[in-house]
Amino acid sequence: MQAIGTGPRSGPAVDANAFFAPLTFLANEHYRQHRVCAILDHLTASPSYGAWPEDLEAVYDYLAYEFDLHLADEEESLLPAIADRCANSGQTTEIAATMHRRHERQRGLCRKLIADVECLIEGRPLLDPECFVFDAHGFVSDLRKTMHWENEVVLPLARRNLRNPDYARMGQGMAARRGVALEPWA
Repeated sequence: MQAIGTGPRSGPAVDANAFFAPLTFLANEHYRQHRVCAILDHLTASPSYGAWPEDLEAVYDYLAYEFDLHLADEEESLLPAIADRCANSGQTTEIAATMHRRHERQRGLCRKLIADVECLIEGRPLLDPECFVFDAHGFVSDLRKTMHWENEVVLPLARRNLRNPDYARMGQGMAARRGVALEPWA
């Protein structure tokens, strides 16, 4: 899966060791998403006054480059691992359908927000500030609900059922999406 952004910015370098604990990596990404939500909350309270440039750039970088990678980590690494280990559980089909539906909605809102945040970074006025506020509120609300559900349902299910070979495959896939080479796990 390719990142949405097309500009020169990119996310922070990731320590390859982070991928040896892929569920912790996903939980840490949720923490970063909470920060993005807080900044977007601030912007929606007063989009014309903006935020600190570093905050705007952090939101842009996350939305344009890292958010899609996170969604791919969950859809292409986490869900298949859960499906393999919990094949006899009726939960996995429902979990996958719910996650895909939520992610698609978030992708659509994310694309809209990227363009608006880029305007703010460049000091240009928003074409439709009310639409920005509506989209940002929708994105933040949906993302927070999804993170809560994933942290309370999906990640605990994974922790209970996944094993070291699953973690190895997940970590390899997550690292490869970011161009990070990992040595094969023993």
